Amino acid sequence: MNVKNIVLITGVAYALVFGISIIGNGFYLEKVLEKGNWLLTYQNILEYPLTFRIGISSWFVVIICDVIVAWGIYLLFRSTNKELALLTAWMRIIFASIYAIGFLQLFELSTLIHDNDYINSFHQNQLVTQTMLSIKHYDSYVNLSFLFFGLHIGLLAYLILRSKLISRLIGYALIIACIGYLINSFGSFISKDFANNQYLFIVFVAIPAIISELSLTIFLIVKNKEISQQLQESN
Repeated sequence: MNVKNIVLITGVAYALVFGISIIGNGFYLEKVLEKGNWLLTYQNILEYPLTFRIGISSWFVVIICDVIVAWGIYLLFRSTNKELALLTAWMRIIFASIYAIGFLQLFELSTLIHDNDYINSFHQNQLVTQTMLSIKHYDSYVNLSFLFFGLHIGLLAYLILRSKLISRLIGYALIIACIGYLINSFGSFISKDFANNQYLFIVFVAIPAIISELSLTIFLIVKNKEISQQLQESN
């Protein structure tokens, strides 16, 4: 495939990761999930099944885009360090796989709650408890996936700093994001209060990720011609 197309596809896939995840979370999942209020969450899932499933499905599209990004990153940086580029790609694929398992918990929950045989066999309190357990399992998988994503981001930052294909400022910003992801993952495993603190998630994950990864996305799309020329010259 033409090098310019690889750079552009990687940038567009990264942009889709941002766009679809914001839409899927902000416009769908957040309208249903009320963490800490399991009864209301159960009632929302029961009342808005399509909203819930669209939110889940949108994240599976994001996961597919993540795999495409992993492929693109390997192709872009294999001339810098083939083994490290491959490891970086695999870290993102492992992240996407664990993340998918987390969202399968929500998909299974939706299926169970709307299964008449299941509903008729259990009291509402039991269904609310099942809702709580499924969402907690989902949270655990997400926190675990962020650990691998943090490692991916750290390796990607190193490749960027070594390759000179992309602005070094983005590489340094990704290092900060890597530290944030790792702090969030370990903090969530160690402390329940940390895991439930939305402010800490915004500080350690959301803000660094938006600044660094969105900058990388824009750079890949806007500067794809220059990056392509550098890659062709290095090969």
